[in-house]
Parts: sequence; C-alpha cells; structure tokens
Amino acid sequence: MDTTFYRTSGTICAIILGIAAYRQFDFEHLKFQNLGIGIVYIIGFIVSLFIVFKSTQKVE
Repeated sequence: MDTTFYRTSGTICAIILGIAAYRQFDFEHLKFQNLGIGIVYIIGFIVSLFIVFKSTQKVE
C-alpha cells in the first residue's frame, strides 16, 4: 500500500487516541480514571505514532 495511507490513518488514530487518553487522565490526582483503558489508549497512541514516523522515512 501507499505510505500516504499509513501516514494519514496513523495520524487520525493518534489524534483520536491522544484526545481519549487526555480525557481519561485525572490531572488533580495524576492518574487515569480507569487504569486499564488508559493503558490501552497510551499503547495505541504510541503504536500509531510509530506507524506515522516509520512511514515518513525514505525506503531505499
């Protein structure tokens, strides 16, 4: 597939997961409201960022 597809879909996923993780985080107590789903959001966010940055590298 085209790298533009991976970059676009990874960016959209990163934005959605970043917003979801931000909403789950309780800044007053510095912890997630629901720890399990917070960890899933962060892992998904990191994976989507990895996909975005990996797809922008030149392949020779």
